[in-house]
Amino acid sequence: VTLSDMCASAAKGTYLFVYFGGPEAKLQSYAQIRNTADDSIQVHEFAVAKGTTTDVDGCYRRVPRCSTDASGDYVITWFSTCTTSPDGSGDAVLFNVFDGSTGARKFAADKLVSGIVTGNQRNPTVVSISDGRTVFVFQHGSTDIAVTVFDAAGNMIGDQQTIHVSTAFATTINAGVYEYTDDSGNAKIHVIVVHRSLLAPGDSSGLGIVKHILDATDSTVVPTVIVTGRVNTDNTVGHQFYQRLAVASNGYAFVTYNDGSSLKSRAQVVDVKTGDNV
Repeated sequence: VTLSDMCASAAKGTYLFVYFGGPEAKLQSYAQIRNTADDSIQVHEFAVAKGTTTDVDGCYRRVPRCSTDASGDYVITWFSTCTTSPDGSGDAVLFNVFDGSTGARKFAADKLVSGIVTGNQRNPTVVSISDGRTVFVFQHGSTDIAVTVFDAAGNMIGDQQTIHVSTAFATTINAGVYEYTDDSGNAKIHVIVVHRSLLAPGDSSGLGIVKHILDATDSTVVPTVIVTGRVNTDNTVGHQFYQRLAVASNGYAFVTYNDGSSLKSRAQVVDVKTGDNV
């Protein structure tokens, strides 16, 4: 069993684990909801994909990720590899929303995340915005990184957008969101995405950690990239990978990663408003 993500709901007084496990030929994704006050199990383990159990059904589902939406419910996304593809063409990324208290599904059928179904979609991550939107970032094809956004009713807003084009290893994606008021009094919403890539800007020696700042202020369109750069500006020799991301309430993102050249764990702070390394 591999723990994949963890989310908390202050509105529902719970927190959630998502994980995947089982024999390699039939890996499945699961979740469990616990009570924050006393750490008791509130909803016992359940399969995140609609209608699945530990039985083989021609699919495996892995790398589930979660976020907590504006209602305090949990958005869970994962990718499926099936004998019969969920989208008709290779691996697919799906999601559903689960009640933060009961675990009940919001949508009768799991929803496809990708707006382009050709090829494989894998390794998703997800962030929720206070106006009810949900932003998904995932690997499209073998190497590219794409983004889609859905409203609270589960409808896709706009079209899928590619935010990074690579030739290899554009995987292992993390994302966070920061909502703030700028100096002119305007409400702003920025999403930060970090991932590893052989095409990290300015890093010509192995894998590097790429950052993108997306402007998600306009709720009617897909977030647009306003900054792209490299996280590991001081360490460019060898590979950097296994990054993780947390966004603080002051608008700074804390990115940790493994520096293969020195075999050390390192950290970099990024200003989510400007995209600058701090």
